[in-house]
Amino acid sequence: MTSVNVGKIEFDKHGAWCGVRPMIAAIHVVPDDNFDDWVVRDDRGRELGHYPTREDAELAAQPIARELETKLVVHLPDGRTSCTNFARGWLIRLFGS
Repeated sequence: MTSVNVGKIEFDKHGAWCGVRPMIAAIHVVPDDNFDDWVVRDDRGRELGHYPTREDAELAAQPIARELETKLVVHLPDGRTSCTNFARGWLIRLFGS
């Protein structure tokens, strides 16, 4: 399991080693199979954490998506999804926030 801390992201040797960020299209918040907790995972399927509520999982996933400048996709039990885009365009990267 990959360890992720707010403000500091640690990936294994298949992720961001040598200071290179991995290309991750989205961070997903999904209910587990039994619907008794919520899982934060990347689009490669690596679990980044388990949380007792959807709100807790979203709060944990937001800084990860923001740091990686990617999407946060929340998958609801009824099949709907909500998506928040934390990607920054090239103008913002060039001129700052």
